[in-house]
Amino acid sequence: MGQRPKYLIAIKERIDGMEKGTALTAADFSDIAGTDAVNKALSRLCEEGTIRRIMHGMYDIPVYSKMLQEYAAPRINQVAEALARKYQWSIAPGGDASLNLLHVSTQVPKAWIYISDGPYRQYHIDGTTLIFQKRTKKDLSGINRVSSMIAEAFKTLGKARVDDDVIQTIRLAIPEPERKTILLESESMTGWIRENIKKICEVPQ
Repeated sequence: MGQRPKYLIAIKERIDGMEKGTALTAADFSDIAGTDAVNKALSRLCEEGTIRRIMHGMYDIPVYSKMLQEYAAPRINQVAEALARKYQWSIAPGGDASLNLLHVSTQVPKAWIYISDGPYRQYHIDGTTLIFQKRTKKDLSGINRVSSMIAEAFKTLGKARVDDDVIQTIRLAIPEPERKTILLESESMTGWIRENIKKICEVPQ
């Protein structure tokens, strides 16, 4: 079969260092080789079973479920992140996706909605729809993704449904080192959202 090209070896080594379930595109290896070479390498690694093809130009590192004795479905949040890297979009989970990722809801959305400063796009992956809804740069700039996700979760629930249980669930989902940043960024948000973010970030008495 001959010796493997150096770029293929480098790509394989990088993939081996990634977490299972990570989605990836050729853009993630643009520093290693040109697009054609990377695409050939990814196709070869797909044939070998290192990665699997999710859709045209998109792959993931499959996660095998011992309980189900089959490979798990692609992680839609990982696909969204890979697309954002590829097209250099700023994105944040919205709608039911934000509730799922913050563990407020255990229901897996049929449609994962992300807000984005890119164009409106819709993708269909393994029976699930991934939608990017266009927002202005202003809506996404100046605050980090976690802050945006919390704000979107509150908007999805509505003021009346944000209770102590929701606050506690989100608090547990947010690493403590990030809370100071989120608290500072909440100053530019709508009043009731800002007040609930303060509750999340404050240490309970």
